[in-house]
Amino acid sequence: MIGGSPCVDSIVRQITLRPYQWPTLPDTVIACNTNMVNLNPGANTSFGYHWNNAALLDNADIANPKASLQSTTTFLVTITNTQENCTTTDRVVAILTQDNTVNITKDSVVCNGNVVRLIANNVNAGTYTWFNSAGVQVGTGSTLDVTVTADESYTVRVRDIYGCTHENVIRLKVQDNRVQITGNLMICPGKSTELTANVADIGNVQTYLWSPNTAIVSGQGTNKIVVNPSTSTTYNVLVTYKNGCTANAAATVSVSSFTPALSISADPDTLLQAGTVNLSVTSDPSYTYQWQPSGVLNNPNIANPIATIETSTTFTVTVTNRDGCTQVLQQFVLVRVFDCKEPFVFIPNAFSPNGDGENDYLCLRSLAVIDYDIFIYDRWGNKVFEGIRVVPSSSNTGCWNGTFDGKELSPDVYGYYLKARCVGGEQFTKQGNITLLR
Repeated sequence: MIGGSPCVDSIVRQITLRPYQWPTLPDTVIACNTNMVNLNPGANTSFGYHWNNAALLDNADIANPKASLQSTTTFLVTITNTQENCTTTDRVVAILTQDNTVNITKDSVVCNGNVVRLIANNVNAGTYTWFNSAGVQVGTGSTLDVTVTADESYTVRVRDIYGCTHENVIRLKVQDNRVQITGNLMICPGKSTELTANVADIGNVQTYLWSPNTAIVSGQGTNKIVVNPSTSTTYNVLVTYKNGCTANAAATVSVSSFTPALSISADPDTLLQAGTVNLSVTSDPSYTYQWQPSGVLNNPNIANPIATIETSTTFTVTVTNRDGCTQVLQQFVLVRVFDCKEPFVFIPNAFSPNGDGENDYLCLRSLAVIDYDIFIYDRWGNKVFEGIRVVPSSSNTGCWNGTFDGKELSPDVYGYYLKARCVGGEQFTKQGNITLLR
């Protein structure tokens, strides 16, 4: 105190304030496709950090903790300069996106050549980009129209409003429409065959429809049908799958034919005694033959064998063509055996040579006789006619017309003597009377 007044003094010092650079934290971090996110990527680790909501963090006292989010959360952090014991605070908002799912058209089996619209959807979507299986970009937007000609997969890549990228894949499979008809496609006339539609994707078939319906014996609506066409016919099957796709196939059933057509004959077809017959059926190099009975033939495996028979016989020939089909033909040969006696040898007991065309000649009638001699006498024993005739004959040679020396004889009873030679050489003789009528 000086003179009752306090003493006052002052000291002046210069203090320098230096600007301080605190670390910069992101305002927001996004949890893309997960609920885990780091709060401070690229953190400056020279500072100390202490975060709140420690229960959500793997470590609340590190620069870049990993948060496990249940919802969008704001994290406060105290940052400390450990050298100068200064602190500051900051905050980071960790956003948990609501739904990362990209909904897309389901994998499916589609018809070959069909146009399919692919649709993608994400609640937070910003942009959509489509890629094929080769990684080539094929479109943008939430829909994509594609023409399907082969199995293919498409990836849609969605970038949402938070900058997160999500993907999903759709796989398109072309309906396997391989169908083949199998079976015996060459049949013999009158025969049947079974056709089968062999379908690669048989488990996905809904219906079978065969056409034409002509000559389908059974099986319409199934994968197997039995047919018996009379002529070569092309059959089609339309297969409809459960997904609406269709496929078809065709096959021709050929009916074998005998060309040239078959016919059979015998020359002669009637014998009056045991003898030979020339048999004949249509000849063609592509045919094979089997005759029965074979024991009476010179060769049962040719088209024109010679048969030696003693009794009437039915000959059967089986002809086989190049396709293995057979046709059976028959030929009957009659052997007519006549005894060399009456009634197989017959001469009328009267005739009327009056020029009316009826019974104008006296002739012996018989299929058993080869030739004969006949002598005619009047009641006084005078020979009025002598004839020699070969049987059969279309002329009247050897027949008596009721004349003598070119003059008509009066109606009367005449005597005759007949000597005939039969088939086989047996002799037949007879004498009797003949009445000449006018």
